[in-house]
Amino acid sequence: MSGPAFVIGGCALLILGFLLLIAALVLLLVSRRKRQPVAPVPAADAPTMVIDVPRIGTMEWISGPLAGRKLEIPPGGLTIGREPGPGGIILDDPRVSKRHLSIGLRDGAVVASDAGSTNGTFRNSFAERVAAVRLHEGDTLIFPEDLARLVYRK
Repeated sequence: MSGPAFVIGGCALLILGFLLLIAALVLLLVSRRKRQPVAPVPAADAPTMVIDVPRIGTMEWISGPLAGRKLEIPPGGLTIGREPGPGGIILDDPRVSKRHLSIGLRDGAVVASDAGSTNGTFRNSFAERVAAVRLHEGDTLIFPEDLARLVYRK
């Protein structure tokens, strides 16, 4: 082999050797990198700390755009509306106010509070429009014009 083919073949081998050298250096550097210590596994008889977060309950959507969904009420409460804020549930309908309804703990009880909505929130029937009401197992909250219904479960 001589001439231009020999030069091209030699260059290809040189480039391949250079790439292999770089790969070897990278592997060497990675293997020597300081590893983070692994936390020891506690012994079976070691005491453990358990944080008891009270369970508030769930809201089960039985009609409306979220029908069939169950939502755990977070410890900080829950807001529902067209623009409920961070972590809130959006009901994008003109009959729903921006911040329509809040559900959360108040004095140890689960309370649903209408946030001064224009069209109101109702409990169990359209006969009972609520401002703030303590929820009991099975209570149904109804949005205006039967847009959505949700049931409180402990």
